Amino acid sequence: MRACRSCRPPPPFKTGGRGGPLHFTDIPAGPLSLRHAADLCGFPNTLCGLRLSGAELRDWLERAAVCFHQIIPGGTDQMLCDLGVPGHVFDLIDGLNYQIDLSVPPRHSGAGVLVNPDAHRIRDLRHDGRPIDDDAMFLLATNSYRASGAGSYRAWPDAAVVYQGQTTIREIVVGHLRSTGPVPAVTPMWRFALMPGTTVVLDTGPGVRDVPGALIRAGAIDLGQTDRGFARLRLAL
Repeated sequence: MRACRSCRPPPPFKTGGRGGPLHFTDIPAGPLSLRHAADLCGFPNTLCGLRLSGAELRDWLERAAVCFHQIIPGGTDQMLCDLGVPGHVFDLIDGLNYQIDLSVPPRHSGAGVLVNPDAHRIRDLRHDGRPIDDDAMFLLATNSYRASGAGSYRAWPDAAVVYQGQTTIREIVVGHLRSTGPVPAVTPMWRFALMPGTTVVLDTGPGVRDVPGALIRAGAIDLGQTDRGFARLRLAL
């Protein structure tokens, strides 16, 4: 049995979309406060532990990848995100490394239905640097919202649940930050598979412009503001 940690921290529920260009979590440099944790974890979800196979972890990530449109290699300025899919559906699993191949259609629909059984966007899935075997077993930390099947994910039976906590994720995040001090730098876990000569367009919160070096680190070109007030960025795949 191997252990996989959950997202770092849980995925924020403020991801723009219908909420508008200010519906993002922007935390300035400096001391953290309780309101910052509340902004990240706006719902009273609790911690859950699931016992899953490597194949089930892979399928979890395939469901997360439905947030992106299929991209035509060599095309320019194609819209990256499918706005019909809420941004908080995009889960990451800490402890894993992988690539997402956007030339492949999504395996699942936005409603979680298997629509392309031969499609596999998740490539080179690894744990601790080693390829994951479909039959290997893992312990995954997630939240009660996702474990129940919310967000078009699979609902897990009681047999897969090894832990059901009562403390909210927000309290866990606050306690962790208080005990560890400054937030450490995040190590990249995933990337898009290379697609030379291809560019995509991402609409995100204008607050990205206030983060020093953020656009440079992402290799993004600022295309200005959309009619709705989002910052529009061009990214090379």
